[in-house]
Amino acid sequence: MMVLSETAASINQKLAEMNYRQQLMDTFAKMQQLPADERPQSLKFPDKVKQTTVELEACLIRRLTLTDTTKGELLMLHGGAFILPASTAFNQVALTFMKMGYAVTIPDYPLAPAGLVNVRQWILKVYQDWMKQSQAERHYLWGDSAGANIVLRLLLDIRDDSLKLPDASALVSLCPDTTFNVSKTAAQQDLVLDPKRMRCMQNDVGYQQFDFMQQTDFSHIGRLRLDSGGNECVVDSVKTIAQKCELADGNAVDCIIHPCLVHDYPMWQAMPEAKATLKEIDKFFQM
Repeated sequence: MMVLSETAASINQKLAEMNYRQQLMDTFAKMQQLPADERPQSLKFPDKVKQTTVELEACLIRRLTLTDTTKGELLMLHGGAFILPASTAFNQVALTFMKMGYAVTIPDYPLAPAGLVNVRQWILKVYQDWMKQSQAERHYLWGDSAGANIVLRLLLDIRDDSLKLPDASALVSLCPDTTFNVSKTAAQQDLVLDPKRMRCMQNDVGYQQFDFMQQTDFSHIGRLRLDSGGNECVVDSVKTIAQKCELADGNAVDCIIHPCLVHDYPMWQAMPEAKATLKEIDKFFQM
């Protein structure tokens, strides 16, 4: 087992001491009650980042570049329980990929509860336009947390519509079981997500399209890499889905469970483990 870095261990301790899980759940519940356009947004990038913004059905799509885009186009779907817009931490991850040589596209997808039912159809339109307008040879998908659920659902829809798949996809902290039926031990280990409160918040028909535990056909969705923190309450579900994808035809799957790390840990870029994972995902994309 890999030794946890001092930084990661310190973050874990602080999250436990400050009852971060309770604070995050309170934030989700509060934001869920606000109209989507009143929820706090973090749209700032350094001035040297070139941005192009278009609108699709009242939602924004941003394409950002920093260096020569030698590695291809990367479509990134952010987390936030389908409730929050992209965060400062997510933007920093996007900036990291820009520095690596990717052109990054970030769709500000419709948020729950009102817009959730439209996400699946909307993101498929975004993907089709993104592929059609791109001159790049290689295309990649990234999703973290809720964004990872959207990416997996998108891959299934791409396959079912006989569209061209991306060259590779990275799913970070996928939550494949939106009912959050987990053991008491798993619930206690997770320092970020409270399964009981997540189950209450996502007790809506709109979320069911992003629940994968009842899906039976994961064939022909391409090259996948799944990364999850070892103390996430849904680790067993992630392993189950990864195995189903691996056994299905037309896929190549890497699933890495990182011991003792928290949900969506690449957002905590002070951790050496976060930086290492982003570099590993870059290598996976370029294989």
